[in-house]
Amino acid sequence: MRRHFLPILFLIGFSLFTLRSIFNPGFMYSHDSLWHVERLQNMYSLIPLQFPVRWSPSLDNGYGIPLFNFTYPAPYYLGSLFMISGLGPIKAYDLLLLSFYILGGVGIYFLASKKPWIGISAAVLYLTTPYQFLDIFVRGALGEVVALGLFPFVLLSFKQVAESGKLKWYSPLPFALLLLSHNFYGYLFAALLIFFIIFIYEHKKTLIISLFLSLCLSSFFLIPAFFEKSLLLYSQIDHLDFRNHFVYFSQLIYSKWSYFGSLPGLDPREMSYQLGLGNILILLLAIMLVKKSRQLAIYLFVVFVAIFMMLPISDFFWRYIPLLSSIQFPWRFLGVVTVIFPLIYLETISLLLHKPRYSWIKYLPLLIVAIAIYGARNYARPVKWMTGDEFTSLHYEYVGKTTTAQRSEIVPKWATVERYTAGNLPELKSGELSSYTVKPYEISFQVDSAEQQNLIINRNYYPSWVGKIDGQPLSLTPTQTGEISVPISVGSHTYEISYASTIWAKLGNVISLVSLLLILILVY
Repeated sequence: MRRHFLPILFLIGFSLFTLRSIFNPGFMYSHDSLWHVERLQNMYSLIPLQFPVRWSPSLDNGYGIPLFNFTYPAPYYLGSLFMISGLGPIKAYDLLLLSFYILGGVGIYFLASKKPWIGISAAVLYLTTPYQFLDIFVRGALGEVVALGLFPFVLLSFKQVAESGKLKWYSPLPFALLLLSHNFYGYLFAALLIFFIIFIYEHKKTLIISLFLSLCLSSFFLIPAFFEKSLLLYSQIDHLDFRNHFVYFSQLIYSKWSYFGSLPGLDPREMSYQLGLGNILILLLAIMLVKKSRQLAIYLFVVFVAIFMMLPISDFFWRYIPLLSSIQFPWRFLGVVTVIFPLIYLETISLLLHKPRYSWIKYLPLLIVAIAIYGARNYARPVKWMTGDEFTSLHYEYVGKTTTAQRSEIVPKWATVERYTAGNLPELKSGELSSYTVKPYEISFQVDSAEQQNLIINRNYYPSWVGKIDGQPLSLTPTQTGEISVPISVGSHTYEISYASTIWAKLGNVISLVSLLLILILVY
């Protein structure tokens, strides 16, 4: 490891210099940065009360939502570790972006560690790909930044298993963490790894076992997120129209750097989808050498498929393959292109340097890196930095909301309207309500009633809420607007409403726990 010290130190220094604007005082504004800061604060406050964290009781104006049942939890667990050390949620968010940006470059370096200078150039190419800066400074896509930081280590773990044929205890961990870091990239990268297992890697059975263990380790999130998605309001309404988010070929070559969102057509105001000058150059070289390497041909095939899926001509596939619509935006395939370009680069440079026809070829990596750095020189900065007062104003405008651009994305399907009275004491038609106690995951009270009636609890109904009357099970139902309806019996009774796990959440928890035990067995 000693020989890797200076290259890694260089990559850390390069990353710190490239993202130096992240150290500016204030709040780095982007499309989703506020949501991530709110989620970090939410996760940090809930870990002592519930694990794994699923329900966020303070959101949707205090009615609560199953936020971390459906929103990738790993970045927020990791961010909570930073907050334990004393950082606030804003700086924890910044540190997460910086850490996984560095981690991705280091991972790419180790993919070519037999030739450190080639590994360094591949890492710099990866770190200067415009989509990296789009995620960090324009979109504020924390989950994608974490996924792009982890995927090189997923490739490293697969490479180790494919070469040795042996499954180490840590082999499934990188991909398991990636699956917990971004829903959509979890799907895309899983498909990519299966494709590589079929067409590139040796020891396929062992790799499939590793992939399966990764899925099992992350089942506590994946299973309820998949099987309970029909319980969200988002599943009951029309999704975003993917046709408004196709990329045009000219935008991949060059499009002006902008901080607006994704817009229909060739709108000059929208964010940039360019591949990067260095990547385009290496792509052209790879096409010229494709006949010399089967592996290079496979990588190029993946890139061209990913590019095809971003263009309007792929409309047919988006309409008739159900899983694609869940990815929402065709341009998300830029993430696949971003992680494949370093692999194309490593294979292409290896071919060029094996028996160089011209002496200047050995300087080609330096030229490509210089072009990549020059092409992205103005992208590593946000549209603006907010002062403390500006952030506080923005925070209080959205505090207690759903931490999503659309309320329907995470709220239960019964909560069709937004409400603002969660703190109000519920009212009985007749009788006496007493000892009303509210905790984040539990509500208890006593009722003395002369008639049967329903008491409306101002919380969003979800099947994980369970009721008891005098310690015995009690069925709960949703109201027409999605609150919890509690059937009140005649007489004096004690009622308890508490948050528990659904059958899918329990199943996911058990599978993850058993998988963790298997990993421990592999350790010992």
